[in-house]
Parts: sequence; structure tokens; C-alpha cells
Amino acid sequence: MKKKFLYILFVLSAFAGCSKNPQSADDSENDILRITAVTLSQSICDAGSYVRISMEYSYDGAKAVSIDWEPDGGRIIETYNPQIIYWLAPNTSGIYRITITVTDSEYTAHSHITIQVLGGQGD
Repeated sequence: MKKKFLYILFVLSAFAGCSKNPQSADDSENDILRITAVTLSQSICDAGSYVRISMEYSYDGAKAVSIDWEPDGGRIIETYNPQIIYWLAPNTSGIYRITITVTDSEYTAHSHITIQVLGGQGD
């Protein structure tokens, strides 16, 4: 069942158009660690649907970095690559924010995106 679910996600993401989100911003205040791009399959989606989100960063340090995805609604589904996730939209319409944090314990970079959910409760 899990393989079938992942296959469906893969097929859906292959046909979905991707775009850079103009609402994302790198809030970091250093030149060592920066989020350079955040790309999502759609910025407006239906309630209960999946959105593929990927990010890129530049890092001039030598430590291992960690990546954290924090949504204010919905659910994050991690993949084998921490730079790519799927976000399961909630069943309630609205605008949701996902904050991305990359850190090496000394330097930190933040970015965020917003996604509008349609067709759920509250419409």
C-alpha cells in the first residue's frame, strides 16, 4: 500500500507544473548559509490535496546542516531527500504558511511560502 501511495505521489508530481514561489523570502542575515530557492508544484490547491515543495540552499561552512519544515496547518510528508517534501493540505479553506529553517547550529537561514487552499470547510 505504501509503495502504491508513493508511486501515485510520484506520478502526480511528474505532471504538475512547478514554479518558484514569489512569496518566499530568505530571512537570513548572514552570507555563510542562505536559502537560495523554494519551488512548489502549485501555490493554490484543493483541500486534502498534495503539494510538492523543494528548496535549495548555499552553504560555505563545514558542519552538517539540518532542514526543518514547519507548517501552520496541514501535514508535512518527508521524502528520502530532506530538501523535498510533500505538504498535505488541510480540509479547511484558507491561506497557510510553511516556514523553512536550515541550520548548522551556528548559522541559521529562514524562508517561508504561502499556499491557498480552496474547496474545504469554510467556503
